[in-house]
Amino acid sequence: MADKEHLAVLKRGIDAWNQWRRDNPNLEPDLSEANLKGADLSKADLRRVNLIKADLNVANLRGANLSEANLLEANLCLSNLIKVNLNQANLCKAKLRSANLYKANLIEANLSGANLIETNLYKSDLCKAKLRSANLYKANLSRVNLSKTDLCGCYLGRANLSGANPSLAEFRNADLSQADLRSADLSWADLSKADLSRANLSKADLSGANFHKADLTKTDLSGADLSGTDLSEANLTKADLREAYLIRTQALDCNFTEVIFTGACLEDWKINQGTKLKHVICEYAYLKYDYTQDKFIERRPKNETQNFAPGDFTCLFQKALETVDLTFSDGIDWKAFLLSFQQLREEYGEEYLSIQAIEKKSSGSFLIRLEVPLDASKAEIEGQAKTLYETKLSTLEGIYRAELKASHDQLASSRQRSANLWEIVKQQANRPII
Repeated sequence: MADKEHLAVLKRGIDAWNQWRRDNPNLEPDLSEANLKGADLSKADLRRVNLIKADLNVANLRGANLSEANLLEANLCLSNLIKVNLNQANLCKAKLRSANLYKANLIEANLSGANLIETNLYKSDLCKAKLRSANLYKANLSRVNLSKTDLCGCYLGRANLSGANPSLAEFRNADLSQADLRSADLSWADLSKADLSRANLSKADLSGANFHKADLTKTDLSGADLSGTDLSEANLTKADLREAYLIRTQALDCNFTEVIFTGACLEDWKINQGTKLKHVICEYAYLKYDYTQDKFIERRPKNETQNFAPGDFTCLFQKALETVDLTFSDGIDWKAFLLSFQQLREEYGEEYLSIQAIEKKSSGSFLIRLEVPLDASKAEIEGQAKTLYETKLSTLEGIYRAELKASHDQLASSRQRSANLWEIVKQQANRPII
């Protein structure tokens, strides 16, 4: 229960309250369970105040300082929290439905389990805040700073996150179905097992993000940057990836059934036998991105007047779904390997042969995993790769020995010249002075 004396001071007005706070800097007021419904507390100094289960429904807290305040299970529905300072405040299980938190400071605030349905958080700062299991259905998070924010298990159905910055945020198991994330910065965010079905992620920055086992069914990813993104075991059935960047994207065991790939760039993307490309819709795609000109290049089909016929896309990319492991037990000469790999690609086609992974073992040996065409003989490629490597290594060793011998002969010649000079010096030194 609220301290009666503290509550009485507050009722005298904000000026009296703020002066009392200045006069008693070490006191932490207790307003727990206080009935402050509809109260005008704008610009009030409520730092570190105990407001547990307080009723602040429809209250005016505009510009108030609530940093480090305890608002556990408090009722703030429909309240005016414009530009309020809630830095490090405890809002666990608080009721904030339809509240206005425009430009609020919620840095490191704890909103776990809070009710934020239809809440306005436009341009607010939630950096490093905790919103685990919070309900943000239809909330306005447009242009909000969600950097390093914990949103694991929260519900963001039909929320507006357009232009938001959730970089490095955690959305594990979160429900973002039908959320508006247009142009959002989700780079390096953790969205593993998240529900993003029917969400709008067009032109979003998703580079380096983790979508492992995420549900992206019917999601709009047109123009999105998925460079280096982990889509392993994700479900993208009927998703729109038109003109998307899938550069070095990990798509192992990913479901791309009926996905639209028209105009997408698929440079060095990683797929395997478990990657589903059934009934893919694609008129044309690109294999490279030119960073200097900022455009996709190496169109397929090469003829710009032609488009893929149904099934052509799958036939083209399904050819690179097998792998061959090359083990180098006694270390590796990288120059010999690169020369041999370049020749191997010339023989089997640069489009269908690439390095999937390089791993250094504890024993000092190396394992290099190659992606190879599905219909190719793995044993034949492995044998040819080893033969080419040994040939290049032998050639290089001959060059190394020749260079070493030349160096040795050069050293011997230099020593002989030094010896001759030494003899001349001695002879000059033994001559009598005239």
